[in-house]
Amino acid sequence: MPDVAVFRRFDAPSSSTFRLMALATVISAIAYGFVITLYICCFRALLKGEEKYSTRKRQVLFVYISAMALLSTLALVQEASSSIFNVSILPEAFFTSSPSQSSTWILPFTIWGADGFKMWRCAALYYQGVSRTPRFFLACLLIFLGLITLGSGIILLASPFVPHRATLGFIATPIFIVFFSTVSNISLSILVTFRILYHQRKIRTAFGTTHGTLYTRIVIMCVESCALIVIPTVVYIILHFAQSKGSVIPLFLLPHLCVISPLLIVDRVIEGRDVSTTLDLSEAVHRGFGGVELGIQFNDPDQLTTQSSTQFSHQLRSVEDGAQSYT
Repeated sequence: MPDVAVFRRFDAPSSSTFRLMALATVISAIAYGFVITLYICCFRALLKGEEKYSTRKRQVLFVYISAMALLSTLALVQEASSSIFNVSILPEAFFTSSPSQSSTWILPFTIWGADGFKMWRCAALYYQGVSRTPRFFLACLLIFLGLITLGSGIILLASPFVPHRATLGFIATPIFIVFFSTVSNISLSILVTFRILYHQRKIRTAFGTTHGTLYTRIVIMCVESCALIVIPTVVYIILHFAQSKGSVIPLFLLPHLCVISPLLIVDRVIEGRDVSTTLDLSEAVHRGFGGVELGIQFNDPDQLTTQSSTQFSHQLRSVEDGAQSYT
């Protein structure tokens, strides 16, 4: 017979714990407001982006942002119902002796959505211009990060129904998936930053130091997105091991930040605020690719030869692959 303590409702929280949970829910509600704002901006931008994106890509993004917004809504409902109103909206098996643990059932889904999106874009960045061996090791790393995040989330969701849950130890608590999500986001941030800086160096070598600010903005965007998840997860880990009741605040906030993080990228990319760039073609032709003259011949002062123009276009396209891959 399973341990009764595993399946009981949590005890009535103390006044200090209740105040912390109420504060955490209020902060989460504010974050949820940002989620709705970003969702509306993304939705409107996608409706206007018929020329920029294919119908299939827009449909995928519509489904993705809608699913993430729905997860944030469910997270807020669960947090408010279980912490403030003390109402069970889930089977009793999901409720343990700690209210903060009982309000995280939606957390694995938001982490999967956020980390999966970033893994997909990281893979797209390395798909072109990378030899087979490095690409293979990158695929192995991304698969490994994906599996440990997926596995830790499944364990968290399934643990309430496992007899003798205490034998699972900390892997049956949110700290397990939060830790791996932190590792995943730091790793993805490093990989994306390294790749984009490589493209930035390449384009600046070709066209001068005045170019390449596009890549700097993309790096900042990636780091910001990952930091939105890494900072609260690190705070939660520290407070958790310090046995502080304040750990409930970052824990309640994390599902919404996991939604804001990818929606922020989608919004900026669709709006074109961080991925649009212009290149001065006359300067590029004058400088040449890689700082070496291209030897372009002019049949007419205002017209490049077809062969040289085609060659330059291919070279320019290879330099811009980094930015286009991330969009």
